[in-house]
Amino acid sequence: MSSSVAAHRYAGAAVSVSAVFLSVLLALVGLGCSDGAEHAKGRLAGLTHEVALSAVGEGQPGADAGLLVGRVSSAAQAVAGAVVWLKDGSVGEPAPLTIELRAEQGGFQPSLQVAPVGSRLVVDHQGDQLQTFHLRLRDGQGGLQNLQNLVVPPGHGPAFWRLSEPGVIEVGSDARPEQRGWIYVYGTGSARITGPDGSFEFSGLAAGRYSLSFWHPQLGAAERSVEVPAAGPANLYVSLPPR
Repeated sequence: MSSSVAAHRYAGAAVSVSAVFLSVLLALVGLGCSDGAEHAKGRLAGLTHEVALSAVGEGQPGADAGLLVGRVSSAAQAVAGAVVWLKDGSVGEPAPLTIELRAEQGGFQPSLQVAPVGSRLVVDHQGDQLQTFHLRLRDGQGGLQNLQNLVVPPGHGPAFWRLSEPGVIEVGSDARPEQRGWIYVYGTGSARITGPDGSFEFSGLAAGRYSLSFWHPQLGAAERSVEVPAAGPANLYVSLPPR
């Protein structure tokens, strides 16, 4: 869906949002309900922070049924490159992929990818020297667990690794230790990466409640659930703390 179409839907949803608006406060600690608002948890580099989430759209039967659209922002600015994971297995089992990560002078390309468990990672570089790539799995406390070191000599083709468990994998290189790449590996459902305008979309959903996870390399993680109505789209607007 183009940015202009998405913007039109957000604008149309704003009229009805006032009647069904939910304000959600996420904090690292404290999970409760107050005045009908839902609460969840969020984490930013191990520090307590707040994430304001608002939801909810009403619509009319038609092409927008089964559609979940949203936007992620921070300090009124769109957040591109945030992972949105729709976790529910009811949307179907994801098929493994082959994804490529290439080390270039300007950094890893692409720097962030999503892939289901069982996918194959292909790592290569454009340099004329041997490079060792370090794959590390982020744990729930912000630490890193070593998974594998992949050695790629110049001119000898790429190295391969099977993504066998879910989580966030951070990729680094001895040749350029300041550069990082990330792979978000998920086990069920479907995942997206927000576009330049912070938008995301899931289509073809059955009516019901869905759980979503949000993750950004600098802004951290958050959890949210949203109701997808039988008629019209559901709209989810996520505001993360400033960087």
